Amino acid sequence: MARLLADEHIVPNIVKFLRLLGHEVELARNWSSSKSGDGLSDEFILETALEKRLIVVTKNVCDFLALHKQIPHHAGILCCTFDDFGDPKKIAREIDSVLKANLRMRGLCLRVKA
Repeated sequence: MARLLADEHIVPNIVKFLRLLGHEVELARNWSSSKSGDGLSDEFILETALEKRLIVVTKNVCDFLALHKQIPHHAGILCCTFDDFGDPKKIAREIDSVLKANLRMRGLCLRVKA
């Protein structure tokens, strides 16, 4: 399964279900001194994900689309457009489906709608 980095905008229940689906998920908020993960730049998140070969899962679509153009050699970016109050299990399954349909995520920036 995929190695993922969930940024601070991805709610814990989605992370939980991604792990249950077999994905290894690191949390950007664990790298920050604040509990919410605020204070980490998007550039830092993408560069660290690249170093660790992690696919970024984010809701910060605009910023990561721009970063994708600046740093195209990343391990992959999933730009999610879903409601935070949606079913986390359904959202995790949608992310899983996109990952399974795109086994080679290197350099890809894809949208996930759930």
